[in-house]
Amino acid sequence: MSTFIEYLKKGEIAEGVIAKWFISRGHQAFQVKSDYNMSKGPRIEIDGEKYISPDMLVQLSSGKTIYVKAKYKNAFSEYRKKGVFTTGIDRVPYEHYIKVSNGTGIPVWVMFLHQGGIAKDAKLGYSPNGLFGNNINELSANENHRYRGNGIDMVYWTRKEDGGALIKLDSLSNIRRISSSLSNKKQ
Repeated sequence: MSTFIEYLKKGEIAEGVIAKWFISRGHQAFQVKSDYNMSKGPRIEIDGEKYISPDMLVQLSSGKTIYVKAKYKNAFSEYRKKGVFTTGIDRVPYEHYIKVSNGTGIPVWVMFLHQGGIAKDAKLGYSPNGLFGNNINELSANENHRYRGNGIDMVYWTRKEDGGALIKLDSLSNIRRISSSLSNKKQ
């Protein structure tokens, strides 16, 4: 079983790549960093209650501000009951992001960076790859399903083309090009 720190390090890959994606579009991205000595990630306090913080605050070139939760996934899961690819996050952080969005008035976007491998026992073949996401309010209105069991408590969504809420924001090849280009400029 992976430790909190292992999950944190893997998540930081997606955070960095997604931050570069926003920067390449003329926005400013401010990442929330965790102290590796902590057993929990950063929190936002609203009206005396503490909620799990999204990974970054993004100042859009339009002047609007959004929070972003970045997730890295090897592949979408196959939801056999409906024959579609799904992806998701743990229920508790998801519910916290809804409360952060409602409590601050700042939209929270959940974004998934998918590599496009084959999910375990998948009959649908290779899963889609690229950057997918949407506003937490749109996601909460369009959940595909929830799963709770075997120590798992998750919420899942499908892509727009499968009748769900996840918008494909960019291709994996373009994400890699942007990330590589911005990394080279810093050297």
